[in-house]
Amino acid sequence: MRIKFRFSLLIPASIAVMCFFVFSAPALAVQSVHLATSQPASQSTSQPADSGDTHGTPDNGVVEDDEYNDDIDGDGIPNGEDDDVDGDGLPNGQDPDVDGDGVPNGEDCDVDGDGITNDQDWDVDGDGLWNGDDWDVDGDGLWNGEDDDVDGDGEPNGSDDDIDGDGIPNLDDDDMDGDGIPNKDDWDADGDGSEFDRCLVIQDLERICDEMEAELDARAFDKAMDEMRKGDRRRW
Repeated sequence: MRIKFRFSLLIPASIAVMCFFVFSAPALAVQSVHLATSQPASQSTSQPADSGDTHGTPDNGVVEDDEYNDDIDGDGIPNGEDDDVDGDGLPNGQDPDVDGDGVPNGEDCDVDGDGITNDQDWDVDGDGLWNGDDWDVDGDGLWNGEDDDVDGDGEPNGSDDDIDGDGIPNLDDDDMDGDGIPNKDDWDADGDGSEFDRCLVIQDLERICDEMEAELDARAFDKAMDEMRKGDRRRW
């Protein structure tokens, strides 16, 4: 009787254990799977993301961006009116990199960062001087008379229609390379490094042509007057 009683007690206990594993094990498995999948996600989100931004902020504090910044030093004065565009304490006329973009003035297509390219800018280096009165138009530290690209527009003097960027075409400019020496007294008037100046030759040819045209006009006028006088005499 004792054996039967003990056996009868074991049967319900075994059933209870089986039920526990049948109903609880799946839940535990799901929970463990959830923990396993959620843990890496929480770790990955805690890591700093790489945005791929290559602009950043250089040491001079000027934020480099693809979009044009019309006030680089943030002083409330637009670059085109600011005598120290990048706020580094150096006046534009003495700064080898006026707009602080890391590109030297001599290689920068917009030296003063005013949004106007050098070939269209009346004051390329932002020093307050009109290009025609500036001894160093593009602010690269080279006197115009020694600079092979006076206005810094990327076009060498020898093939530039307006060498000093003063808005006056070479053929009409008395000092085409902006070195302060009149063309007629300049051994290299067009600043191309050669004594032969194509523009001067053209200017001379145009002057000669103008003189010849004026002479022909004068002769034609005199001839017309003579014909009129002859006609008047015939009438009388």
